[in-house]
Amino acid sequence: MRFSLSRSLRRGVAPSSARRSDLAAPLGRAAALAVVALLLVPVVGGSGAWFTDSRSVSGSASAATLGALSPTVAAAGAGNTVSWPAATTQSWATDAKVTDGVTYTVQRQVEGRPAQTLGTTSGTSFTDPGGQPFGMVSAGGSHSLAVDSAGSVWAWGSGADGRLGNGGSDSSLVPVPVSVRWPAGVTITQVSAGEWHSLAVDSAGSVWAWGSGADGRLGNGGSDSSLVPVPVSVRWPAGVTITQVSAGSDYSLALDSQGKVWAWGTGGNGRLGNGGAEDAFVPVPVKLASGITITQVSAGAAHSLAVDSSGQAWAWGSGGLGRLGNGGADDALVPVRVALGAGVTITQVSAGAAHSLAVDSSGRVWAWGDGNFGQLVTNTKRSNVPVSVPLGANTVTQVSAGYKHSLALDSSGKVWVWGGASGRIGDDSWRGASVPALVAVSGDTAVAYVSAGRAPSLLVTSSGGLWGWNQTVRTGDGSVADQIVPVLIGKRTFTQVSSSYSHSLALASDGSVWAWGSGDNGRLGNGSRSRAQTPVPVTPSWGPAVRITQVSAGFSHSLALASDGSVWAWGAGADGRLGNDTAQDSVVPVPVTKTWGTTARISQISAGTEHSLAVTTDGDVWAWGRGTEGQLGNGEAQNSAVPVPARSGLQGAPVGQVSAGGNRSLALTKDGAVWAWGDGAGGGLGDGDASAHVARVPRPVSWPSGGSIPFIRQVSAGQGHSLALTREGVVYAWGIGNNGLLGDGDGAEHSAVRPQPVTRSWGDGVSIAQVSAGPLSSLAVTSSGDVWGWGGNGVGQLGLGDIRTAYSTPKPMQTSWASSTSAPGIVQVSAAQLQSIAVASDGTSWAAGFDGFGMLKLSPGQLSPLPPQSFSFCAAPSTPVGRNCTLPGTVTYTVSYRYLGWASPAAAAAIAR
Repeated sequence: MRFSLSRSLRRGVAPSSARRSDLAAPLGRAAALAVVALLLVPVVGGSGAWFTDSRSVSGSASAATLGALSPTVAAAGAGNTVSWPAATTQSWATDAKVTDGVTYTVQRQVEGRPAQTLGTTSGTSFTDPGGQPFGMVSAGGSHSLAVDSAGSVWAWGSGADGRLGNGGSDSSLVPVPVSVRWPAGVTITQVSAGEWHSLAVDSAGSVWAWGSGADGRLGNGGSDSSLVPVPVSVRWPAGVTITQVSAGSDYSLALDSQGKVWAWGTGGNGRLGNGGAEDAFVPVPVKLASGITITQVSAGAAHSLAVDSSGQAWAWGSGGLGRLGNGGADDALVPVRVALGAGVTITQVSAGAAHSLAVDSSGRVWAWGDGNFGQLVTNTKRSNVPVSVPLGANTVTQVSAGYKHSLALDSSGKVWVWGGASGRIGDDSWRGASVPALVAVSGDTAVAYVSAGRAPSLLVTSSGGLWGWNQTVRTGDGSVADQIVPVLIGKRTFTQVSSSYSHSLALASDGSVWAWGSGDNGRLGNGSRSRAQTPVPVTPSWGPAVRITQVSAGFSHSLALASDGSVWAWGAGADGRLGNDTAQDSVVPVPVTKTWGTTARISQISAGTEHSLAVTTDGDVWAWGRGTEGQLGNGEAQNSAVPVPARSGLQGAPVGQVSAGGNRSLALTKDGAVWAWGDGAGGGLGDGDASAHVARVPRPVSWPSGGSIPFIRQVSAGQGHSLALTREGVVYAWGIGNNGLLGDGDGAEHSAVRPQPVTRSWGDGVSIAQVSAGPLSSLAVTSSGDVWGWGGNGVGQLGLGDIRTAYSTPKPMQTSWASSTSAPGIVQVSAAQLQSIAVASDGTSWAAGFDGFGMLKLSPGQLSPLPPQSFSFCAAPSTPVGRNCTLPGTVTYTVSYRYLGWASPAAAAAIAR
């Protein structure tokens, strides 16, 4: 290791030969001779000089000999802390009577990445804030992106040109999953939203792009837009991977693992940094000065910024308004150095529309470029060199430059904002802020990352909560109104529920599945057989990017239909009811065997007591599980552990809906006709026959003679009775009518062998929107959101507020569901053995009856709200340390001391995370 000694260290008494021997003894032979020769310079003025400005000597020695810093590094709550002995404790410093003025430089090198200067300190310890967690959320021009805790990407806002990456071009008020095209097992580590396109880096170091392809901004060699992610054409050297991307307004940047920068898209103003102004349809290298290694990049509207390993900032592209920070306003076709003062070490930069931000190693914020909206500092309309932003004693760890506003995150997790207007400040007003102001986050939650877009701003907390404010569809909270204070994004609401004997299922607005109740046989699907009193997430065996579109709870098993048309089952496997060619229970979802072929897609499912049904988009019906009463409809009276076709007995139009009950099944064709099969006892098939008989193939339900046959739009099969809802909103019932199940006013034991109208207690002018037949009760929802119930009410499952003396309600009665909720009304109900569940129009869910834990809810009570979707501020495989991110592997820290221009060799210490 090379070293050089120059300039006068300190005047003092020349050491004795013994002291010189003590110093020279540990040195290597060449270095010792060099140092001794230097120490024997003539004495000046009686006190002498240790080293003179005119004399210098060079040699080589180990860091342990000359430095002897012996640094140690340990994991700390906010990162890694590096400690070392003071230089003044070294023998050379003791002899020279060095007592102060020593500074230390600390560098970090994450395994496989370029080294980065963290900063200079006068102390003897340094806490590494951790790697920059850039880009786990990204606010773009009119859309936003976020990565969840499973490494999947979500998008919301404008869908024009396919910028949401979900296969369409429609806008979305809430986050929707980006369609997965990357290889199996690969997760996303970083995203960036531009004005019209999106970028993502995966865990293998590859880059994906989607949205507008104009001017080559997708980097795949063409100019066509893409509604789903496509790989960026690989032109970087073999073995090089990409560690970060940044999407500008109409161009893209990528940083590779060797510290080189690549660019593609619109080349105007030199924004690609390759020496020209032409567009590039595949990545081209940015022309960096020799020896420069980049550690972070940021693309703005028409200019780019980068930080190198020594902490210097670079800029290129449009120089108008001083956005390059180099003292001028000319465009730069290749990177130029930002004019920062001596000793300033930059750790992160952010390029906005026409201004730039940077944070240095001491936590100060610097700004330059356009300040017409207050996005620089007070009363500074423009600056072509960096100016310091006054943030008091607050130490900033990250900055983000938006279109007209600026964000800064400090070390305590507080967010500061300045500039802008039109709701960008997030303080419940439409004004701007001429000085940095705190953003109020509900609950005073510590923030881990911020992102400022054209109008919306995003922040993610250390616990994974994602918040946003400003401008309607771009905010992502589902609201159609502008949000001028931070609101929670990814809030889960209930969209559908299904309840059975002892467990219930719920489908959340983000496509996740939740379950509660008895865990016997694994029917909750969460890997356990334990009970759950509140909703627990079902293990997503279908993969992180697949959304569930429907759930159905059977007696002791559960079903879920995925967005790709696959069907999943869990719980009791007896009789083959899971459809996976076994009779074994499963505590997590398993795929139902696709006997319907690879091209057919399932559109709806229904779980009965011991069997299951599914219908394809082509109208074919498939069944599996218990079939001893003919309920599979395939002409047999035996069980099947894989789906078998039940369409053979059906005639006419294709089937649009199925419903599995106790020992019977229903199918509704697209022309409004109802078919039934299975156990026909008590008129359960509605075929006019009250005897104990079985139909092994579908047969049409028989309507009373003398009247027109109604057009049915929904059917629901219970244990011994069934319900049908007409296009006009009239309800019919048939089968066993004990306990008033038929709603005809007769509570005695009786049956109806053909459909008969349910008493219209709700009045002639009221239309029913949905019905649900449970084993002991029936429910109906009106188009205005009121709920009516009839049948068994022994445990209050109708939600009437009491228990009927006779345990039955033979005529529909208006329940207290709607009045119990804070929402305008109920939109869906599910009647089960001992309880009923409903979803309100605001996405809350309510339950009445026996909850299985010794509690009765005679009036509907609200279920525990679902926790919000969790997003990441650290990209896998990095992990959070405090509010920062640490990559796995070995992190090496090097420390060197400097005194009046003399720098020691660096001493290193490493830690594995």
